[in-house]
Amino acid sequence: MPSVGVQLGAHGEGVPRFLGEISPKQGIVVALMWGAESCYELGLEVSTAMYAPVSRAHRVTLEQMAMLEPALVETLAQTCMEVVKEGHDRLVAAGVPKDAVRDFVLGHLRIQIAVLFGEVNGTFSDAAYKISKRAKAVLFKEGWQKLF
Repeated sequence: MPSVGVQLGAHGEGVPRFLGEISPKQGIVVALMWGAESCYELGLEVSTAMYAPVSRAHRVTLEQMAMLEPALVETLAQTCMEVVKEGHDRLVAAGVPKDAVRDFVLGHLRIQIAVLFGEVNGTFSDAAYKISKRAKAVLFKEGWQKLF
């Protein structure tokens, strides 16, 4: 399961984990920005220590890393999550209990991520797909994919 799937919540004595500390193994992505091959090996060693425990490391080019970060994770994913958080805040302001909104949206995000990334053998309802298709046309401008 993706890291977020196992890190949304608490571990041990109820301490939340989100930034790689004492977590299940995770994959990392590493690129050589400049220098000799030995510099990559040192970077891999440092990255593996920083994000331990690591299950696997993916080597990508610098150009591919730029597509991943900032394009995919900050520009697209973070922006989408900021909009989800704004929706969360609007529901709280409308009187829905904050903990109920938080638990509901995080639970659904966890399931949606697992389904969309093939971590579970599942699908969404026909109604959910219809709503998503309609919403995408409203929330995203045509051609947003040029980001990549």
